[in-house]
Amino acid sequence: MARTSRATQDLARQLNAGILPVYIVGERRRISYANDALGRWLGVDVGTLVGARCDYHAGDASEHPDRMAAGLCPPPDALAGRQTTAVIAGPIADERMLRRRATFYPLAPDEVESAGTLVIVDMVDLAQDESVGAAAEHVQLHEAVRAYRQAARHTYQVRRLVGQGAAIRQIRSQVELAARSGARVVIVGPPGSGREHVARTIHYGDARQETGPLVPLDCAVLDAELLQSSITAFVRHCADQPRSQPGRLLLLDVDRLARDAQAELARFLSLPRFELQTVATATLPLMLCAERAEFREDLGLALATLEIRLPPLRDRPEDIPALAQLLLEELNAAGRRQLGGFTPEALDQLSGYPWPGQVAELVSMIAEMHRTAEGPLLTHRDLPSRIGLAGDADRVGTAPDEQPIQLDLLLDEVERDVIERTLRQTKGNKAAAARQLGVSRPRLLRRIQQLKIGE
Repeated sequence: MARTSRATQDLARQLNAGILPVYIVGERRRISYANDALGRWLGVDVGTLVGARCDYHAGDASEHPDRMAAGLCPPPDALAGRQTTAVIAGPIADERMLRRRATFYPLAPDEVESAGTLVIVDMVDLAQDESVGAAAEHVQLHEAVRAYRQAARHTYQVRRLVGQGAAIRQIRSQVELAARSGARVVIVGPPGSGREHVARTIHYGDARQETGPLVPLDCAVLDAELLQSSITAFVRHCADQPRSQPGRLLLLDVDRLARDAQAELARFLSLPRFELQTVATATLPLMLCAERAEFREDLGLALATLEIRLPPLRDRPEDIPALAQLLLEELNAAGRRQLGGFTPEALDQLSGYPWPGQVAELVSMIAEMHRTAEGPLLTHRDLPSRIGLAGDADRVGTAPDEQPIQLDLLLDEVERDVIERTLRQTKGNKAAAARQLGVSRPRLLRRIQQLKIGE
């Protein structure tokens, strides 16, 4: 043991004398060694990094050791014992994120006291817009999420408004405007599209000032009396807050507000010298509801100084890869399993799915896949069977009209494919496959026999 300890100390002295930043991540993803060159690059005492845990996510850089260690975390490929090259990140300096390429070398158990990953960092910082080269798609998405977080850091905090499509770019601009101006805003979109998240981002997102309370009210259950008492209590509470930290009412599903409650809210908003700040969510635009005589026009105009429309997730498939990567890395940041991303085939299937449950469905699906996946990357085999079934339906829909379709045979073929895929996922466990398909085991066995699966 003494000989091993001396060898480790000699190795540490040699690494510390070098000019290249070097560090070691142990098998439990904690930094076990860092040389002075790494500290000079990051501008920190390396002693604060030793023991910090590395989680693979593109979180906001800060001086907190665990958050800084996230920027230094080896990709899951390296943690799995493969030599690889990737980009690591340091904190923000001069309004830009420090980024360098690093090479990750797996360490055998007999080379140091515990197995892990040796990381050797390049000497030169990458330019702000310099790409990661011919990296795998999941690595590029990791970098895209990291770059997006940096860009959003000084203006507003939009954890899930990622993507480069025209619609999401416009939404980000509108959120920034709303966070700055304090205008009354209505966020319109289908249930599950992230309306409440956007509303909370508008209230809390301006990092330049502290914010007051945000009080949610479920408009679907409010009558005039309950609304009046809720607003009165809110105003009294806000009177005790600093004037620089105004509170807001979060009116959830305001388009479902009862008629008498609409009249009471309109009365509050029309009071002279009375400022009631609100942010609201709705399924339909309030002016459309007014045209249908379902909502007061004057109230709709008062609430919707700015209207932000969230499109269904199926209408922005170009944003799904980055959004899925972000959600995955948020789960990595929780400190449990560490996954690197998605294979191209899995991303293709996610982008082609219609997402009836909107962003909420994607959040739930990524969480389940993160929990059950076996490898460092999520593949099409990790996707729920309904994703593949939707793709099969799309392919069926593109068949030429002149080709006759035998419906029974077609349905048998689709069902056979789904059952076979599920059996592969469950490694032939028919009871588990039945549970995943939502049918009884006897029924599944009958269909396997009728469809001659496995013969």
